[in-house]
Amino acid sequence: MENTYFVVLNGNNQPSGPYPRNVLLQMIQNGTINADTLLWDPVSQAYIKIQTSPDFQDVQFGSAQSTPVTPPVQSTPVPTTTHSENTSAGRDVPQSGISAVSIVGFVLALLGTICLFVIQFLPFEIDVDSMRWVTSSSIEHDLNLYMAWYCGLVVGCALAIIGLAMVVGSIVKNRKDSMAIVGLVFCVISICLAGFSLTQLVDKTNSYTTLKLEKEEIKEEVKREKREASKKIESQNEAINAVTSAIAAALG
Repeated sequence: MENTYFVVLNGNNQPSGPYPRNVLLQMIQNGTINADTLLWDPVSQAYIKIQTSPDFQDVQFGSAQSTPVTPPVQSTPVPTTTHSENTSAGRDVPQSGISAVSIVGFVLALLGTICLFVIQFLPFEIDVDSMRWVTSSSIEHDLNLYMAWYCGLVVGCALAIIGLAMVVGSIVKNRKDSMAIVGLVFCVISICLAGFSLTQLVDKTNSYTTLKLEKEEIKEEVKREKREASKKIESQNEAINAVTSAIAAALG
């Protein structure tokens, strides 16, 4: 994207523009702008003579000089439009306001905090240390919650890390980015919640493994009871058939 510039034209104490470089070159050729015309320099944050600007040092100005223009007083609004790219000095132009990156970083940090906060309050029903009178429905319920806990931990940590990288980058570029600062606060909260959750990781893993084993044992017990019930029914049917056959033989 082409750079644009603000200038103070002859007889006007207010900044005009922004103008692209090719327009200013045309003004220089037709005499509207001379070597003493003031140009806004975003690097020094001040008006300088156009002939001293790094972007116009290779331009030949006419010999005709016009009446010097008084630089705008401090009450004159400073142009808010800066170069679209870094200046030739190689330094970044200070920016103000909220950037899109800081907004995205804030949203990710907030979502990460929500994920890590919610998993702290999942309603588990079973205390693995005293598993008495545990029903299969309770085991199934807690197993689903453990999966949600693991997913929330992974997703929350991932969102917090990505959000942290984005908001820190925004703060480095612009320390006045309020959205990035708030996002950084949520990132710190997420890190604290993630650290607390990681301390519970071993206990959660052991509990999850215990409940899975208990679930398998209950399944095997149910299958065994079904097989035994099926055998009893078969034996009862055989006894009934034998009695029926005996009665039929006596009557026949």
